[in-house]
Amino acid sequence: MATVIKSDEGAATEIASSLTEAQANYISFILNAIAPTAPVPASGEHDGLSDEIARALSAWNDLITADAKRIVSIAVEFSTRDSMTANSLFE
Repeated sequence: MATVIKSDEGAATEIASSLTEAQANYISFILNAIAPTAPVPASGEHDGLSDEIARALSAWNDLITADAKRIVSIAVEFSTRDSMTANSLFE
């Protein structure tokens, strides 16, 4: 099976979209507090971790969103440079 390299903006936008869509399942993860309804040892630790997980998922979301934007930006730059190079060959 041959590998096809896609370097146009449309392909980059498609990749960026699939990247951000895939993260939706991860960032929607929510842990509910259990200490009020299940006052057992470790309930407090569970609830404390909930905040940490939410912060980590938020940071992950920011990272993936920034990466997706960079993928498209790089593709635009490559496309521009490719066009400039191609045009210079025929001058």
